[in-house]
Amino acid sequence: MNMDASNVNRGHFPSHASRLTRGFGLARFAIAAALAAVGIALAGGVKAQDAASFPSKPIRLVTSSLPGGLNDIVARLMADRFASMAEMRGHQGIVDSKPGGSGVIAAMIVAKAPPDGHTLLVADLTQTSINPALLESPPYQTLRDFSPVSLLGTTPFFLAVNTSMGISDLKGFLAHVRSHPGKVAYGTSGVGSIHHLAFATLAGRANLEMTHVPFKSSGQSTPAMIANDVQVLFTAY
Repeated sequence: MNMDASNVNRGHFPSHASRLTRGFGLARFAIAAALAAVGIALAGGVKAQDAASFPSKPIRLVTSSLPGGLNDIVARLMADRFASMAEMRGHQGIVDSKPGGSGVIAAMIVAKAPPDGHTLLVADLTQTSINPALLESPPYQTLRDFSPVSLLGTTPFFLAVNTSMGISDLKGFLAHVRSHPGKVAYGTSGVGSIHHLAFATLAGRANLEMTHVPFKSSGQSTPAMIANDVQVLFTAY
């Protein structure tokens, strides 16, 4: 990833990524980027001649979230569902957490797996849309390397602050950040993640100066916000 951190912290992205932020009001952004989790397998999927014997082994559900993160929870719900399905022929769903790299690590594991339908990526917009558009040399392309299987769900996307800030609305938050430039730290699930893009959009449009603290996943950033290691984050529930 070739990206100037100081520009990103101030809400500016490289020119090749401008199409992601141009025209996005905050309300529309919150709706469009509501962390829609999508199960996707390798392009090609299960061949017709293999359908009668599928699955022939456990289904691997790869997620970029640490345990407790949104995609991890969705993947575990899927695994629980698989356990009760006769179509699984007694095979289980196994959740494999591969955090880091704004979801690139998890995506590449699935992209390189045999295209037999036994390895699925439980993904969100960071992996399916943002990474291929934001990275100058993305190691994968969503439409080329994956086949969509199913929309698993959507969830609201909201701004949360540590209670020590004594803030209860957006107006108060903006006023606080402007009066403490660079002092408020926000947590994300990585550089270029959907959470980072949301903060960059907010900072750019509202003329805010904040400090970016990237984590491997929301499973780390949420506890950090509760502990006041960072003061604010965009999150989902």
